Amino acid sequence: AIAGLYPPASTVKPFLAAAAVEEGLFQRDTRLYTDGRLVVPNPYDPDNPTILHDWRNHGTISMIDAIALSSNVYFFTVGGGYNGREGLGSRRMQHYLSSFGIGSATSVGLWGEQEGALPGDEPAWRIGDTYNMSIGQGGLLVTPLQMARAVLALANHGVLREPYIVEKEEDVSSLRRVPIRAEALDVAREGMREAVRRGTAQGVADIPIPVAAKTGTAEFG
Repeated sequence: AIAGLYPPASTVKPFLAAAAVEEGLFQRDTRLYTDGRLVVPNPYDPDNPTILHDWRNHGTISMIDAIALSSNVYFFTVGGGYNGREGLGSRRMQHYLSSFGIGSATSVGLWGEQEGALPGDEPAWRIGDTYNMSIGQGGLLVTPLQMARAVLALANHGVLREPYIVEKEEDVSSLRRVPIRAEALDVAREGMREAVRRGTAQGVADIPIPVAAKTGTAEFG
């Protein structure tokens, strides 16, 4: 939980959705035709573009749908832009993900905790790196505890709490607020609730309290 480093994969999508709404680039009802793939032109060999595939063709979907159904193509566009639509870009993705504590150690105080890795706009960075980052892959690495802290900030309407170990019950947790408006955070929350109702997280729909969730499956190589 504190020392294992893993690509977060699609679990970053709700955070990037909130960031894109905060930046005014997308709204909860912004609809895109996803076509099951995104074609990146190759300026050196126009006959051989790079094709980034989705896990299925979702057709025309909204931001809420894209979170619930985990559309890669939609979030490729959120992160890197496509067909004239501006995306967040690597630096803004880095800024907003870091504001949720992604890529940084917690305050849990246990020996051996890893910080993770949050790349962005390094030397030789290419648009493909931005697209990879927008679905939580590439060089992005987190610990499970980091992701628990980040998701809790969504549940807490933007209040980021630090985990800590205590000998007795007392509230000494440090707090800070994520710099994202409530309306933008609500898009992430609604999309995660819909993921349980009708999307990729229906496996937890039988829990006897209302829950929200986001799945993530990373690829290697």
